[in-house]
Amino acid sequence: IFQFTKDLKTAREFSKAGFRHLALANYSRLSKGTVWDNTIYFSYASELQKVKKLDSAILRLRESSKYMYDDYTTTLFAKIYFEKKQLHEAEEFYLQAVHINPKSFRNRFTLMQFYAEIGHEEKAKAVGNFILTMPFKPTEKINVQIRTQVRHFLIKSTNLSNP
Repeated sequence: IFQFTKDLKTAREFSKAGFRHLALANYSRLSKGTVWDNTIYFSYASELQKVKKLDSAILRLRESSKYMYDDYTTTLFAKIYFEKKQLHEAEEFYLQAVHINPKSFRNRFTLMQFYAEIGHEEKAKAVGNFILTMPFKPTEKINVQIRTQVRHFLIKSTNLSNP
């Protein structure tokens, strides 16, 4: 178990340092081992997505979702399907992320960005306006940053639609 833990740490360090192929090689080896951690397939899928091996990423993420299915899983599925230009599937997974964790600013923000990216301005504005109504604590820096970015998006989209 010690060697497994050491190898998992090494894979994560390679990932953080940007050494994708080394991280992938370690995750691949770890996923075939006898000792197992429920985050291996998710981390492996995430690395595969970063190097654009999208079909392989989906397979690993499906394996991961047998053990762990949360808003991070659905968001990664959404990102992969978006990259594959399968927009309906991407939208479904972004919506699942919001459903799984409705209080998450991050999930709603990524849904808003998705709608803006595909040209669904009204849906993006609706999600953005909803984010601004969500309760938050000023000490939650990430939520303050998201609210600021949403305000900028709404101002920009309003200015573009009113020439």
